Amino acid sequence: SAELPGLMAGVDGELYSISSVWYGAVIGVARAIEDSLEEIGVLSYAGATRFAFIIEGWVPVDAYGALASKLSSLFNDRIHLRTLDIRKEERALIPVFIKNHRFIRPFEVFLAALSTPRYGSVDPTPFVALFFPVFFGLIVADMGYGAIILALAAYLRSAFGRKKQFFRDAATVFVVSGASAIVFGFLFGEFFGDLGERAGLLHPLVLNRIEALKTLIALAIAIGAGHVILGVVIGMVSHAKRRDLKEAGAKAVYLALIVSFLVLALAMPGIIPRAIVPWAAGVMGASFVALAVLEGMLGPIEFMEALGNIVSYVRLMAVGTASVVMALVANQMGALADNMVLGAIIAGLIHCLNLLLSVLSPSIQSMRLQYVEFFSKFYEGGGRLYRPFKKR
Repeated sequence: SAELPGLMAGVDGELYSISSVWYGAVIGVARAIEDSLEEIGVLSYAGATRFAFIIEGWVPVDAYGALASKLSSLFNDRIHLRTLDIRKEERALIPVFIKNHRFIRPFEVFLAALSTPRYGSVDPTPFVALFFPVFFGLIVADMGYGAIILALAAYLRSAFGRKKQFFRDAATVFVVSGASAIVFGFLFGEFFGDLGERAGLLHPLVLNRIEALKTLIALAIAIGAGHVILGVVIGMVSHAKRRDLKEAGAKAVYLALIVSFLVLALAMPGIIPRAIVPWAAGVMGASFVALAVLEGMLGPIEFMEALGNIVSYVRLMAVGTASVVMALVANQMGALADNMVLGAIIAGLIHCLNLLLSVLSPSIQSMRLQYVEFFSKFYEGGGRLYRPFKKR
């Protein structure tokens, strides 16, 4: 067993020497094979006679002008290029080219866990770029934790982002999310729990999360209702643009059912005028019947699912409150120690554990709210990603 480390080092050295000689050649051959396979694949789009050839392909609208100019210069106007109308039965074959602003593009990492969106449907990336940092910041909501997350993400972005696009995008997401946590931490007056308040530097500007649990629950449910309703509206508009009138109508009825139920829920305890109750009840009943006619038994089931989705946003409050309590415990445990150094070590260790949880748990919960509660209302997968023909 004592010889194993030396043997392993010798094997690693041999592998390294082989790699230094052959790695480039193997990668070159692999890419040449990939190019050849692509050339064979595009033959299905081409035809030829003795005097002419024809080839079909897909290109983004924005790139069509540059392609036409390039082909014209290469072949001295001996080639004729024109666009073809897309038949209805070909819509499923259209590849999807996802193009977002450079500030939004890093959030495309969230699409890696999903199949490519179908052509003509909605790219959810801009919505994720808005809501994920907000949800993450609302859960963490601590200036100290947010600053550490931002600094670590910025370091990882600069250290590993140049070689790996995925790491660069993921780190960028957490830079933005860390900044969001700092903003919410300032509003809630939190810096490593109540450490900032103990020092007299911070005070809650909006609310104290420990003392305002009912307000936070109401806020989380209101956010959930708005998020779910937005998802339904996006789905309705998407179907209407593609003239899927039955699906658009079903989404419209689904929306009316959810909104009328929420109005009833607010009117019954008197939060909004009770005079609206008969109207809301009538709309709810008519919408329920219409949805059952359009969607069958799935309609009422989807309605119950939507209500569950809205309630699920309470996790924004629950996970955030747990983080606050753990930060307070860390500070109190540190204050109870007889020795200042020992107290700082105890508090620091608990804060480190809470920081780790403040990265993992808010990320998981925020992603879940996007994938399950939000995307389920409009996202349509099954598309084919646009992959241009080129030498690699």
